[in-house]
Amino acid sequence: MQEMVFVDSRFPYAETVKRLKAAIQAKGMRVMFVDDQQATLRKAGVKSPGAVVIEFFNTEYTKRVFEIDHAAHMAIPLRVGVMEGGEHDPHSKATHVMYDRPSAIFARYQGLGTLASELDRVLEAIVASVAAEGGMKMDGHAGRPRPGLTGGRAIAAPERVTLKLEGLTSSGCSSPAAVKGTMTSIEGVSAAEVSLERGEAVIEVDRAKVDLAQLAAKVERYCQVKVLPGTR
Repeated sequence: MQEMVFVDSRFPYAETVKRLKAAIQAKGMRVMFVDDQQATLRKAGVKSPGAVVIEFFNTEYTKRVFEIDHAAHMAIPLRVGVMEGGEHDPHSKATHVMYDRPSAIFARYQGLGTLASELDRVLEAIVASVAAEGGMKMDGHAGRPRPGLTGGRAIAAPERVTLKLEGLTSSGCSSPAAVKGTMTSIEGVSAAEVSLERGEAVIEVDRAKVDLAQLAAKVERYCQVKVLPGTR
């Protein structure tokens, strides 16, 4: 299952954040915290595009989680991130929205499959309120044709490439899951496995579609992880 979903917004950055908050409340959720990562980075002297993470949940879902598995409280609240595009991003003018699927988040816990699927639909509806036309892909690959929809065209066998990475962390935007999600959101990257222990990513890629230098730039911009020169 795709762990992270990437969606292009049809609205500018500030309007996207505003509309997502309204959509969260309209689904009966409460915005619990807004982490303004751009402000945090600026305090550290780092220039960054607009970037926020909105944390949200509600009392009823919290009660249901605790009734099934107390340990699953570590998986809440839910989070949706927004990253500014346009002049701040040479690879895309769109504002980007991203989130981890609840069904992936809760997969490690017993008995939460039904609730997680329900929360998948809640998050999909929230993000759909800002998604650009054609930008909301339920398989998590925004802008990429779904498997099997090839129109009868021959598909070249993907090449397996290993990339050495610098700056991976165990959690947050520089985690293996975040780097994997960023890489697999790129058209032409069919799979990615990222290892914190080895400090590398192994990707399956159509080299006719993917410029590895642009892939490296996107990973560094969104994940603050550097792809080191050289592949094998």
